[in-house]
Amino acid sequence: MADKTFDPDVTRRDDAPYWGATAVIALRSGDAERADEARRQLARLGVKVSFTLPNRSRRREDHANG
Repeated sequence: MADKTFDPDVTRRDDAPYWGATAVIALRSGDAERADEARRQLARLGVKVSFTLPNRSRRREDHANG
């Protein structure tokens, strides 16, 4: 029987979809530090991405007027 244990940190470290999801969550929550880490990890894995954090005050205005 195969050993089904694994180190989740190692698995995630080389998992581009994990870092892509991390970037999306970080962008939605306004976490610039985590978004930058996700961008660095994606670049390390050969994935080119470009994004900026949304302007929080503008999003609030859009919701207030909409």
